[in-house]
Amino acid sequence: MLFLSSLGSLEVACSFFEYSDRRNVWRMAREYADRVGKPMLNVGCGHELSYLGDYNLDIKRDIILPNHVRASVYKIPFPDKYFGSVYCSHTIEHLENPKKALEEMSRVGERVFVLTPLPFKPSTWLNPDHRWVFVGQYKIRNNPLLNWTLLGLAIYFVGKY
Repeated sequence: MLFLSSLGSLEVACSFFEYSDRRNVWRMAREYADRVGKPMLNVGCGHELSYLGDYNLDIKRDIILPNHVRASVYKIPFPDKYFGSVYCSHTIEHLENPKKALEEMSRVGERVFVLTPLPFKPSTWLNPDHRWVFVGQYKIRNNPLLNWTLLGLAIYFVGKY
C-alpha cells in the first residue's frame, strides 16, 4: 500500500507543478502577443476557460468558447505569422505527428509556447489517449496497456514481499 500511496503523492505533486507551469507559460505567451501587437492562438483549447487566447483552436465540435476555431492543428486556417504567440498545452502528446503540428504552429505564430505532461507523472504514462511521452528533446512512443500491466506486476510483487 505504501507503493500506491507514493504514486498518488507523486501524481498530486506533479499536478501542482503542471498547474504552475501552465499559468506561467500562458502568461509569457499572452505578454509576448500583447508586446508585438498581434493576437494569441490557443491550440487544443478543449473546454478550458482559464487559458483563453484571442482565438481558440480545437478539432472538437462541442466547444463553446469565445472565438472558437474548429480546425486541425495540421492545417491552421490563418496566414503566415498572423499570431504573435501560439500557446499549446497538453495537446501534442495526443497527436500522431507532433513534428508536423509544431511546424504548422510555427508557420502561423512568431513564437510557440508548448507544454507537455511531466514525464515522471504516473498518469502521463497511463493515459490511453497519450501517444507520446516527451522527455527533454526526446519523444517516446507510449504504450498505456503495457504500462498498466507493468504497474500491476509491480503492485503485485511489492505487496508480496
